[in-house]
Amino acid sequence: MKFIGIDGCRAGWLMVSSEHGNDFNCEVHSNLESLLLHLPEKYLVLIDIPIGLPKKESRLCDRLAREKLGPRRSSVFTVPCREAVYAKNYKEACHTNHRFLEKKISIQAWNICPKIREADLLLQKHPELKEQWLEAHPELAFQALNHGIPLSYPKKKPEGFLERLNLLKNFHKNIKRWFQQNRKIISPQTAASDDFLDAFALCLAASGIPDEIEFLPESPINDEKGLPMQICHPKF
Repeated sequence: MKFIGIDGCRAGWLMVSSEHGNDFNCEVHSNLESLLLHLPEKYLVLIDIPIGLPKKESRLCDRLAREKLGPRRSSVFTVPCREAVYAKNYKEACHTNHRFLEKKISIQAWNICPKIREADLLLQKHPELKEQWLEAHPELAFQALNHGIPLSYPKKKPEGFLERLNLLKNFHKNIKRWFQQNRKIISPQTAASDDFLDAFALCLAASGIPDEIEFLPESPINDEKGLPMQICHPKF
């Protein structure tokens, strides 16, 4: 069984994989279809991207995730409706989302729409994957690693990066060397430094570290395409 954490990066998708919580491998794929071809028969993916998309109201899973993280580290953005995700431009996306959900979308949400579309198309094309591909949020994983305590710094700040690196060290003592080795191979133009730690944390969570997986909400709410609007995280 292979456990996999996936985070979007500048060049596509950064994947960290492991068997039995050791020998963590890191690689970058330009698209999810290519990544899918490299997966073994038995695996579990935790991916930091919205999967099920709303139609008439915002997703309950996002609201629950924000409550779980608390105001200090709540970086869960409001997911646009599917029609807005597939809009031709930001102006159209704002207009469309307001029509369906009565709110515009942020430019940050629009910038991630190409990756949301990619994941949405993959799971519509391969509906069987929804049992093996689970939506997750790295900050929930890090909070679980920190015994449920919200982290002190944003991940983009140097203090935040070190805080998360030190947390991972409790579960993989050579994490600093692992990061340095992969940073030499994968350039900053390909992936940001925090992408490595986010994907690593999701890989740990997939393997059951530090604890079993829970879901927000507990029972999935499926969207109009039958995809679950549900975020998983380690229990804390």
